[in-house]
Amino acid sequence: MQWTDGKVEPVLPCLQDKEPLFAGYAMELVIDVEREIPESADQVWEILGDFSRYADLAPHIDNVELEQNHEGLLRHVDCGGRRIVHQLLVLDRMDRKVCFQVLRAPGIGPGHGHVSCVHTIPLSDKGCKVNWSTRIHHLPDWLPSGSENIFQKHATAVLAENLDHLASTLASRR
Repeated sequence: MQWTDGKVEPVLPCLQDKEPLFAGYAMELVIDVEREIPESADQVWEILGDFSRYADLAPHIDNVELEQNHEGLLRHVDCGGRRIVHQLLVLDRMDRKVCFQVLRAPGIGPGHGHVSCVHTIPLSDKGCKVNWSTRIHHLPDWLPSGSENIFQKHATAVLAENLDHLASTLASRR
């Protein structure tokens, strides 16, 4: 990852071009959730642009730790006795976009193709839109075959809950 002008160059250049991330996978599950938030894009980006502030974005988080190693910047998230590891792929301060992949989680390992991008889009001085888009190319190992629709509904609900939690976190600061 390279820093240039306050911007991280993506590890996966296709993230910016919206091309398939992992060609050759049998499936691609796409989850898109969008929320308008009555706060400025700068206020929202203050949380989303800080990779360590995942607890302000997602409820039920017990602990968040950052680690810099050979895999890049990693976020270790403890949630209900489970550990999830995210790898930062893109942190674009100019466009207010952060992208990360799940490296490890229950039933998810490297190469599963679980990549999320969260983008903050200004609408006015008093509001913005946040788009959370996730692409999954391999379902968790513990999920029964043929459960894609159930998993997609659950994952959509989780992302919506995260954005609602973000809005609540920001509203509580007023």
